[in-house]
Amino acid sequence: MAHIVDRWYKTVVGPDGKSRQEPKPECGQGMRYRVRYLAPDGKEKSQSFPDKKKREAQSFLANVQADILKGTYVDPDAGRTTFKRYAAEWLAAATTDLLTRDRIEYELRLHVYPTLGDKPIASIQPATIRAWARGLQEKGLSAGYRRVLFSDVSMILNAAVDDRKIVSNPFSAKSIQRPRHIATKVQPWSVDRLTAFRAKLPDRYRVAVDLGAGCGLRQGEIFAVSPDDLDATRPTLRVVRQIKLVRGALIFAPPKGGKTREIPLPGSVARRLGNHAKQYAPVEVTLPWGDPDRRPRDSHPLLDDR
Repeated sequence: MAHIVDRWYKTVVGPDGKSRQEPKPECGQGMRYRVRYLAPDGKEKSQSFPDKKKREAQSFLANVQADILKGTYVDPDAGRTTFKRYAAEWLAAATTDLLTRDRIEYELRLHVYPTLGDKPIASIQPATIRAWARGLQEKGLSAGYRRVLFSDVSMILNAAVDDRKIVSNPFSAKSIQRPRHIATKVQPWSVDRLTAFRAKLPDRYRVAVDLGAGCGLRQGEIFAVSPDDLDATRPTLRVVRQIKLVRGALIFAPPKGGKTREIPLPGSVARRLGNHAKQYAPVEVTLPWGDPDRRPRDSHPLLDDR
């Protein structure tokens, strides 16, 4: 049963039948009041309070009992886990793709752990976040990059709330202001500039410009284009894979967002792809799919292996 223990005094009944307080051997040493209760997992928990703070002890006990009844109880000991340890556990269990996990791990190591890593997650308050955010700003990091860091750290602390490590996410405080998103206007290159740029590339790499400018492919998608992806009868180009560099190793992976697509293939690009394939024969390339630790098993004849 939940109760409050007075560690300094005990109640005794005298010969006259009246109760009085007598000091215990440990009177005056350490905290006076100790709240004891059973957590939902059946384990006994305790919290100590100093002399003259009995009302605080009573209030704490009442709140604990109410939280247990409502199902919102958070074990105070759980919040002693450091942010770095919890973030590592969260990353290990994350279901995002490997490249995203590597990005988050790198950002945490570089910009988060030096300030928040050794702090118990329960000690991270809105003031802690504000100080950390100011430090990022003073480093000269762009607003866009700081927004990414805010999102990643907040996501981890949201998980800590779900796991009953902390009561609330400090990012939810009104005093926390995320860096403002500053939209940038894309300025496409002129045809003359694109043509001049293409002309300065070695001949075997010019087809990359054609695929990027003519079909709107991303870099990894350009590297992974295969003659098998071309449909000259329609004519279309199927974008079904990309090449990623993960932990120093190349892998095949789905396009961004896992979305394959078909795009129109301009006649000018089709002709240049055909000429390229005649001059530089496609090469069969075998790479792991999705994870560099997997055995290479996916093969595709790519336009160029260099």
